[in-house]
Formats: sequence, structure tokens, C-alpha cells
Amino acid sequence: MASFEEHCRDCERLLGNRFENVNHWLDEKFRQFGPLHRFARHHWRGVDECGHMWGEGARKAAIIHILKDCGWVPSARDWEERKVDALGFKVSRPFGIGDTAELVSVFNGFWDPHDFVKAAQELIDAD
Repeated sequence: MASFEEHCRDCERLLGNRFENVNHWLDEKFRQFGPLHRFARHHWRGVDECGHMWGEGARKAAIIHILKDCGWVPSARDWEERKVDALGFKVSRPFGIGDTAELVSVFNGFWDPHDFVKAAQELIDAD
């Protein structure tokens, strides 16, 4: 799980601004829910809310933050339909047999720094 400082450094490196307000806001629910807080704002709706509150740069900062934490940016519907695990990792590989099979994450929560910068740049350029 990335620290507040790591999120701010990522934003500064990619956008030239730490966007502390965005990074605080996205993780604000951590105090209430702990590591399971991501369901509240770590999705495209949360990205849109950041854009409405603080502008286009903040929207891009939210994308960077969520990508670092979840390995992608899920939709709010992905959370509702349990297409992500409790940490927001995409689930798609069945583990187990038959009715007892569980979906397991395809992202382990850790990024190679070069791969992260490349993925983040592609995602914010496409947005």
C-alpha cells in the first residue's frame, strides 16, 4: 500500500504538482475503514469528483493515485458487482474447484517503478 508521501511524489514526478489535497481526499475514509477504504473513492466516479472539486490536474492526480493502489481504475459498478477484491484489485482468475472456487487478484499491489510511470502516463494521456 503506497504511503501519502509516495502518492504525492508520483504526482509531482508525472504532473509537476504534489496534489496533496487529492491524495488526502482519496484516502480520507482510511480512518473509518482501514485498508478496505478504497471502495468509497478509488474508482472513476472518485476521479470525476476530484475533477469537479479541483480541476483537470486533480483528475489526473486521482487516476495516478488509484492506479498505484489498485493496479487499474475500476468503476463504482466494478465494486458493486465484486469484480474487484477488498483492496480494489481486479479479480478474474478462479482459484479452487466448482462452486467453491474463488476469484483471485491478478495484481499483487506492487509496481516496478518504470512500469508504473509508463502505465500512468498512458492512462492520463488517454483520459
